Amino acid sequence: MPAAVPALSARPQPGEQGRTGRSGLVRRNAVLTACLRRPRPVALRAVGDLAPIAATGRPGARRALRATLERLPTALAQRHTPPRTSNTPPGC
Repeated sequence: MPAAVPALSARPQPGEQGRTGRSGLVRRNAVLTACLRRPRPVALRAVGDLAPIAATGRPGARRALRATLERLPTALAQRHTPPRTSNTPPGC
């Protein structure tokens, strides 16, 4: 078992740039997940909400929109929504 040496310590020092691109990936994944699993109105709203965010120039938003649109046909082809129940609104 290694011995503790009081003179040595390790402190994480992330790079100055941090996690660039992470916010775009989170946005893209949220929209694609909505397209895969949520009712149609929710999925369409998620896609529609991303475009104005990209237009404002928020970090990663344009990249997220581009990546979302590239992957959207595949996501829609694999779409699976839970079966309708008696309390599911029409059109979902």
